Amino acid sequence: MTDTHEAKLFRREELRKHRISMTNQDAKLVLSAYRPNGADARDPFFEQALQQAKLDPELMEWFQKQRAFDRVIVAKLRTIEPPAGLNSQILQGFGPFGCLVIRSVLGLLWRPRFWWL
Repeated sequence: MTDTHEAKLFRREELRKHRISMTNQDAKLVLSAYRPNGADARDPFFEQALQQAKLDPELMEWFQKQRAFDRVIVAKLRTIEPPAGLNSQILQGFGPFGCLVIRSVLGLLWRPRFWWL
């Protein structure tokens, strides 16, 4: 589901209202999640960190190195060819009740620690 234009504007405005100062360490944490294809360039979540990088040459240098590294990793991952039929083998491994088993296991894992209270 994609955000509507109005929702993006609202989210951007809310982020501006609650803006706090961002350290370079904070900006690095945010920018480490920046996608290599630039799809996050207009996302309000990244806006302040990108602005910080534009103002700080050292942070911008770090960001450019991170983006170059991400591009290398993406290029390497694109060369991997999954084995033929892997998708169907995975789905067959679950069997007819596989979905129920997965939901049951996840339900057990996500229970609160004090489930008896």
